[in-house]
Amino acid sequence: MTPLERLHSDLANARLGAEREGSDRHSNPGRAARDLRRQMQAKSDVHRLEQAIAVASNLDAQGINWTSDAKGRLSFLFEDGSSYPIAEKDDLDPQIQLVKGATSAHDARRALTIRALDPHASRDLKWLRDRLAGSSTPKFRSTFLTKAGLLKDGILTELGHATGFFNQHEGEYGPYQTVTAAGVAWIYAAYLAGNVPMTVAARKLPPQRNIELDVILDTVGLPEQLDSSLAALTVR
Repeated sequence: MTPLERLHSDLANARLGAEREGSDRHSNPGRAARDLRRQMQAKSDVHRLEQAIAVASNLDAQGINWTSDAKGRLSFLFEDGSSYPIAEKDDLDPQIQLVKGATSAHDARRALTIRALDPHASRDLKWLRDRLAGSSTPKFRSTFLTKAGLLKDGILTELGHATGFFNQHEGEYGPYQTVTAAGVAWIYAAYLAGNVPMTVAARKLPPQRNIELDVILDTVGLPEQLDSSLAALTVR
């Protein structure tokens, strides 16, 4: 069964579920409510799969390889076995043009990633740490940000507020921070300079560049002047 045939099979099953009559709500209200939920989900699946089949058929006609997951979500499939999620509606045609114009899987992924990225957006710390390959998550806050004088006991210091690198919010479990675009650029520069704590396994390897962080650093740049306590952690 080809991927497209599998989507058609999933659609046929979803249509059966959407048309199936539920239990009588008077004789078995609990089961009736469950059947109704399943029917509504099946109707949603029908709509999603119909859209996926239309997109997949379009890609097949243009000779573009694709794959889908168990929920029918489509991704471009590149020659090196990697993939990239396919956008919906208005964003699809620009994505297709980028894939067609790319000379390699790496170039295609890079172009798609850059197009989907807002370099000026604020990020949460997890988003940033996930892109600092080999960095030590436990030491990122307790050593790096604290050593820079930005955090103390998990709270932004006066310096932390003054840099414009962070925003502090009140959450269900206490204060938490997000990173502005300038903060992302500064932390990434510090990482590339070898100033962000690494795990034991990664200490012998150089910091790994990241496509998204490269774009943010190139777009936002670093502040012309930094506090002296931060300058030593920025670049050597």
